[in-house]
Amino acid sequence: MRRPILHVLSIAVSMALMFRVAGAASPDFVPASARISGCSATMVASEGKFSYGVSAAHCAPGVGMSTKVDLPSGKEGSAVWVYIDRTVDMSLFRCPTSQIDSIYPVKLEPKLEKFVSCGYPKGKGPFIIASKFKGLVTLTNFDAVRWEFGVKNTRFNKGCSGGGVFADGSLVGVMSHGNKDNDEMFSSTHDQLVGFLKDAEKKLGLSLLSSKKAEVGGFEFEGIPLGSDVDRTKAIVHILSELKRRGAELERIKRTPIRVQILDPVTGKVLQEQSYPFGTPIKLLLPRAK
Repeated sequence: MRRPILHVLSIAVSMALMFRVAGAASPDFVPASARISGCSATMVASEGKFSYGVSAAHCAPGVGMSTKVDLPSGKEGSAVWVYIDRTVDMSLFRCPTSQIDSIYPVKLEPKLEKFVSCGYPKGKGPFIIASKFKGLVTLTNFDAVRWEFGVKNTRFNKGCSGGGVFADGSLVGVMSHGNKDNDEMFSSTHDQLVGFLKDAEKKLGLSLLSSKKAEVGGFEFEGIPLGSDVDRTKAIVHILSELKRRGAELERIKRTPIRVQILDPVTGKVLQEQSYPFGTPIKLLLPRAK
């Protein structure tokens, strides 16, 4: 059996720099991997001003509680837990879209093969975790079934809880815990993950399931994120049409003459009226005090 290679992620200082793992381009899910509340997480959806990430339920103290989020790019942000299901050990948090770099989708029907995981063991990373799928398992200390993975000779350790399990361009599971020797890791199943997000969608009125990756950025125009692959074209069209509309409105204002009226201070009757082109300076002569 070939021994898995340890991949180490170097932290980029700018979104313009590419993430690297062991000297080569890192997997595309790394920019969406986050550290939160001493655990790990994956950003999975973005809706306008807010984006949403998935972690483990035992990492979330309660709905409405706030916490800190750190990203591989060096960005730091704040987050709020918005949905928790302790029966499958998964939680959902929200943070401003401007504070994250990328999201990674949860497909409804990905190919469940060639698994790889990503987490922050002991708060360091993110590290790629070579994960050999071993099947379904029922644990004595956990009611729900789990996926079981062999993770020998990897960086799996405390702090990886909530990290993503990936396959076929999709987040397919959420790590929950490991065994005493840290050579086995357990996660939610893909069906549990999809069910969790569908329940959260209904409760919160969100759209969390997708079939596309998306890059998100911090700049928005009237609520439309320009950094999003999904919304970029809409944003550009919206901006161009808005500039055209505002330009036409300005030209209309310039063509509208300014009317100046002199009113009788007692009766309010118009004593005199005259129109002037837009931009004409108008001087008012006030009566001298007696």
